[in-house]
Parts: sequence; structure tokens; C-alpha cells
Amino acid sequence: MELDDLKKAWTALDNRLKRNEELKESIILEMMQHKVDKLVKRWLYSSIFGVCIVLFLIPFVVYSLEKYGGSIWFNVLGYLTIIFCIASLICALSQIRLLIKIDFTESISNNIINLNKYDISGKRFLIAVYFYTPISFILAAARYAELHVTLSLWTFLIGIGLFVNIFAICTIKIYNKNFKSIIKSMNEIKELKEE
Repeated sequence: MELDDLKKAWTALDNRLKRNEELKESIILEMMQHKVDKLVKRWLYSSIFGVCIVLFLIPFVVYSLEKYGGSIWFNVLGYLTIIFCIASLICALSQIRLLIKIDFTESISNNIINLNKYDISGKRFLIAVYFYTPISFILAAARYAELHVTLSLWTFLIGIGLFVNIFAICTIKIYNKNFKSIIKSMNEIKELKEE
């Protein structure tokens, strides 16, 4: 009789331990999904914000070209900025499309593929920024030299250039850190769902 009671108690304890383990795994899975979802939404909102900025910037540049155009340096800078804005708009819209596709009710592998496509798109955009920034700075400096501007305006131009570079470096570091964290979490989520 005692042996049967001991077996029943052992079976009940084993079942309770299995339920606790399943509960822990589901809590961990939910926490990781929430973390990834939060970072993806932050990227989505920043991409939407970027689209809004570019949509306001294009008319401003067109207006500036009409109002202050005439110098070859200013015209080249203006048209280059319009091309860069249109390319940025296309890139941001494709990134938004990829981020909207991320869904935890779907396959985690598809989410990882969409994130990798997002990363490739982001790196292409960064390459464009690396080319655009120094060229635009050189063109602005040429226009400043042509106008014989004061030292304070030169200081302003250099300050803007430094700010843009520092901002870009910090953004890239944060992005890389978050991307690695998301991919790691997605792989862990995939492993937990496969168990």
C-alpha cells in the first residue's frame, strides 16, 4: 500500500515539475517576444518618422533651388539632396514593409529572414549616407568659399558636419547592438518553440 502511495505521489510531483517547466518556458518565450516586438516597433516608428522628415525636406529643397539657385555648387548640392531624399524614401518604405511583416504567430524563420533583409537594406542606406555626407559637405564648403562667408558661418558648417558624423556613428553602434540582440532572441525563441 505504501509503495502505491509513493508511486502516486512521485507521479504527481513529476507532473507538477513538468507543468512548472512548461510555465517557465512560456514566460521566457513571452518575455523574449515582447523584447523583440518592442525593438521592432521602435525601428518601425523611427522609419515612419524618417519618411515624414524626408517628405517635408523635399519641398524645402525644391523651394531653395528655385529661390537661391544659380550657383553651380548650390544647384549640384540641391539636386544631389533631392536624389538622396528620394532614395531614402524608397529605402524607408521598403524597411517599413519588412518590419510590418514580423509576426510571432508566423514562422520564426520568416521573421529572421525579414530582419536580415531589413539589415541589408539598412546597410545599403548607410553606404549611401557615407557617400552623400562628405560630398554634400564639400559642395557646401565650395558654396561658402564662393560667397566669402564669415568665420561664424564656417564654424556653423563644421559644427553641423561634426554633429552629423557623431550622430551617425552613435546610431550605427546602437543599431548593431539592437540587431544582434534581436537575432539572438529570435534564435532562442525558435529553439524554445521547437522543443
